[in-house]
Amino acid sequence: MKTKASSTLILGLIGSMLAGCGGSGSQDSLNSSSQKQLTRNVKAASCVAWVEGGTYTAGQVVTYNGANYTALVTQTDYVGTGWNPSVASLFSPGGSCSGTPTPTPTPTPTPTPTPTPTPTPGITSGSIYTLVNPNSNKALDVYSAATTNGSKIDIWDQNGTAAQKWQINVNSDGTYTLINPNSNKALDVYSASTTNGAAVDIWDSNGTAAQKWKLTKNSDGTYTLVNPNSNKALDVYGASTTDGATIDIWDQNGTTAQKWNITLASSTPTPTPTPTPTPTPGFIFSPYKDITASANWNTDAMQSAATGTVLPITTAMPSHNKVLTWAFATGACGSENWGGMTASTFASANVQAFVSAGKQYIVSTGGQAGSFTCGNDADFSTFINRYNSSNLIGIDFDIEAGQSAADLANLVARVKTAQSKYPNLRFSFTIATLATSQSGATTAVDMGGSSPNPLGSMGIAVMNAIQAGGLSNYYVNLMTMDYGGTGTYNCVVSGGACQMGQSAIQAAMDFHGYYKLPYNHLELTPMSGPNDSAGETFTIGDTDTLSSWSRSNGIAGLHFWSFDRDTGLSYTNQFVKDLGL
Repeated sequence: MKTKASSTLILGLIGSMLAGCGGSGSQDSLNSSSQKQLTRNVKAASCVAWVEGGTYTAGQVVTYNGANYTALVTQTDYVGTGWNPSVASLFSPGGSCSGTPTPTPTPTPTPTPTPTPTPTPGITSGSIYTLVNPNSNKALDVYSAATTNGSKIDIWDQNGTAAQKWQINVNSDGTYTLINPNSNKALDVYSASTTNGAAVDIWDSNGTAAQKWKLTKNSDGTYTLVNPNSNKALDVYGASTTDGATIDIWDQNGTTAQKWNITLASSTPTPTPTPTPTPTPGFIFSPYKDITASANWNTDAMQSAATGTVLPITTAMPSHNKVLTWAFATGACGSENWGGMTASTFASANVQAFVSAGKQYIVSTGGQAGSFTCGNDADFSTFINRYNSSNLIGIDFDIEAGQSAADLANLVARVKTAQSKYPNLRFSFTIATLATSQSGATTAVDMGGSSPNPLGSMGIAVMNAIQAGGLSNYYVNLMTMDYGGTGTYNCVVSGGACQMGQSAIQAAMDFHGYYKLPYNHLELTPMSGPNDSAGETFTIGDTDTLSSWSRSNGIAGLHFWSFDRDTGLSYTNQFVKDLGL
């Protein structure tokens, strides 16, 4: 995906220029004058005190830390996301109001129960256990035996390593905390979320409700773990049975996806093997394919000359490159087209070819050259069903230009409905990014809670739409390419040029730190070789760097633009090798 992001994104500011995909870039910027006009037009009204978790309409004036702020968009400031009036994309300072601000109610503290908690049968506090999901016979596992905060929890074949052992400790309120002895970190609901699909990770033990679990023994001898903060159960997403499947929280439903056999393990952790586990279907490597490049215009079948000879695309793909992203469908869902090819003939020429070849695919929409819209659920179902097969694994929205706020809200609404109808599909939003780094640093630096917002105005609009729509269990794919100039405001600089591998890592760190999206819902897409911007070349060495970091941090997926520009398939094969596919 070609992108040109020419911008000067400075920490926390929104006036950056958004990247485009293709030969030349597009620009967008937040209309700050319109924000000021919105503030001036707000009529005096009683202020309300801003409260975390509250819902605020565009133009509403709130008080926060002794000052007035005006909401720029209709929003719900979910608990634990860090969204508050200090976030410039959500509120602008100022706004007039009359009357006395409504005080924030003081929560009534919950008294600590005085009775001694009754221990759960079969559990001895302080002992080390293994938790195995009976649906898959796989163990609750810290991905890659990681020891850092935010590391992904998955299921994996039982192997007796420390990554699969948990010390279960009873708390004074009768709940339990599970500590992984390899990292000494607790089983944790990321950001104390209470929504279905919220990720589960490990984090420094802190005694909060995000790290507490009620253990209930079921009639079949299994256990269900419920987080009292959300009253949702520890759950294998989609009842998956594959290695690397994500662990989340979900409404209690009594299915085997929420049951665990808990058995006593050795108190001495087994040393973890050195090799990192191979990414599995929970992780996706999927180069983007420009469907018009070398296409058979008589049949609308995809082809590629990347090997040096024009071949059917499934023949050109290396055997261990199992997934490809088709780019791009544009127009309105249900009547979309593919670079001038009609949707029905394109689907007929390619869907069965991928199924027959045993290759999986992601359908990507939009891109730099066009936009994709979808006004109703029926047309979105028509769109998905046209390409649906057992080998379709995801729908991607590459959003770079042309979509209004209403268009973005519609896409979010379509995804919310489709998630229940197509539970096996992953839905991703692909947006341009910068990689603001620390001055003088030649490698990526994790700035944690101080991370700048790396997005331009279009990316911010996408995240605002996701937030306002209350969407969960989505993926964000950052286009880590064409930063638009050598400088710490754009990328990680080394030797007078953007260091593209480290810059991709920096962009991921900045987005993760600012938006609090778990790494296992974040994907990255660099551009192989020279980018459109001078001083930006993604090398084979950058492939090694980015693959290693992605494996260590449990990133959801890696892609690159594009399969057809990878002459000789050197980048494709290097990614396959680095990722152990």
